[in-house]
Amino acid sequence: MKSSISILFFILFNSLMFSQEAFKANTYFDRFEYDLASEHYKVVGVKTLTTNDLLKYIYSAYAIGDFKEVVLHAEPLLNDPETAPFFHWAFAQSNSAMGKHNAAIEGYKRYKGLVQKDLDFVDLRIKSSEVIDSWKSIDFIQNDNDSQNFSKGDLSGYVSEYGQIRYQEIGLDSISRPVKTQQINDAEILLLKPLLLSSEVKNSFISIPDSFALASINSISFIPNSKNIFLSLSQPIHPDTILHLPHIYIGKYNTGQNSISDVKLWDYSGMEDSSSCAHVTVNWKGNIMAFSKKSYQNQYSDIYISQYNDGNWNKPQPLQRINSQWNEMFPLFQRDGKLSFSSNGRIGYGKLDIYIYDFQKGQITHLKTPINSAMDDFNYFKDTNNHQAKYSSNRKGGSGDDDIYTIEFEEKKVVAALKNQRIQEPLIEDLHQSFYFKFDERIPKNLVTIDSSVLRALGNNTDLYIQLDCHADKRGANEYNERLSKDRGGIIKKELLQLGVSPEQISILPFGENRPPIECVKCDEEQHAKNRVVILSIHKTKEKNAL
Repeated sequence: MKSSISILFFILFNSLMFSQEAFKANTYFDRFEYDLASEHYKVVGVKTLTTNDLLKYIYSAYAIGDFKEVVLHAEPLLNDPETAPFFHWAFAQSNSAMGKHNAAIEGYKRYKGLVQKDLDFVDLRIKSSEVIDSWKSIDFIQNDNDSQNFSKGDLSGYVSEYGQIRYQEIGLDSISRPVKTQQINDAEILLLKPLLLSSEVKNSFISIPDSFALASINSISFIPNSKNIFLSLSQPIHPDTILHLPHIYIGKYNTGQNSISDVKLWDYSGMEDSSSCAHVTVNWKGNIMAFSKKSYQNQYSDIYISQYNDGNWNKPQPLQRINSQWNEMFPLFQRDGKLSFSSNGRIGYGKLDIYIYDFQKGQITHLKTPINSAMDDFNYFKDTNNHQAKYSSNRKGGSGDDDIYTIEFEEKKVVAALKNQRIQEPLIEDLHQSFYFKFDERIPKNLVTIDSSVLRALGNNTDLYIQLDCHADKRGANEYNERLSKDRGGIIKKELLQLGVSPEQISILPFGENRPPIECVKCDEEQHAKNRVVILSIHKTKEKNAL
């Protein structure tokens, strides 16, 4: 009798336990926490799940990139006419991600016969499966999950003049109070917050006014040579539902406090036409900004750009060269003026892939594995100083939902091999680079960069330094021109610091309108233009007048 009671108790206990696990799994599924939902479905036992819960498990596995599980459990359901077309799609995508491209193509074709829309998109995936095997992966040394990644979302940003930007999700409870790290899986809402990492500021969240305390900030971008800043944020629990969508704001950055103040909607924030605007980025010259935009009439997003002219930002226009009929998003300006962005509207590995757009050449480059994967990859930024790049991905095997990855490129081996080589005499004597400016402007017209061999030589030889001879044309007062030329030299110095040059190895000589490169009494416009210049040269002695 006691034995029967014990068995009955064991059965009831396990039944209750599995019932609780199923409840947890469905709760996490309804909250889009697919990684946690998948774990709890596995505890219940995948083979014991109801058909409805099994479909939820397959959906969860697909969402987190557990493609093997998708193929294993979806295939038996595909002959059932009641199975939704999505699972044919997930089956095909998962086969492609596993390198089974013939099976993927057959799966795409079956899916295509079940749906009436986006047939061109399916054809795009078929074309991708036909060519992926011919792609060569990027040469790299290592590609690592960032050691500072958190259990939730971590997104990479760019290297600003103040330091590295990154974003981290924090959790709030049911009454909007922050939850502890170990309790974040039970948070009612997740908000993305920006951090600044630098030698002066260690992993410090950038603070914003209290009125935006419950905002989720998906991007910030400092406008060069000013205290102004663009940011994109959403307010998911605001009473006004239009503010649940992300919009673009402007504000001022306070360096000492690591805070943003005077936050207000930008003229083209998205509020003016009920669109969603996010992922704002400004180029290094501060004269072009880009962002992703999705109108209420369109389910897909495009990238728009605005140019700064005559003291104002122009009305944004779609960047037609890169926009497809599907999603283009996560634009991020690189140091060289190119634009990285993510798209699922081109031949690629699966979901969102990273591409690089060269404005000058009008070329689009698709990055190969291991940067791009079968999952979503975005927010790519290459650090030109140390031959590495950071990007974000939700690929399986990470620390959280979205993770930051750091890839070190093969070219770093070349740097190591040449580490002890000293700069050659002809290069010291011959190196002169000129950076030209528009009238009364402090930002150079051409990109600030120097040869990598010179950077290595400066790093290995402390007796070398860069001299910046800074000039202005003759128009304007002498004192103003001297200050203007000094400011121009300061901008060039800031760019050189970003390239990895030590501040002790940069000397600024502000000549103003004195000692012009082109001597002239009644200068014409061409001569004026040649005198608005900063000339970079390399010298061997430490005796310099550094500013």
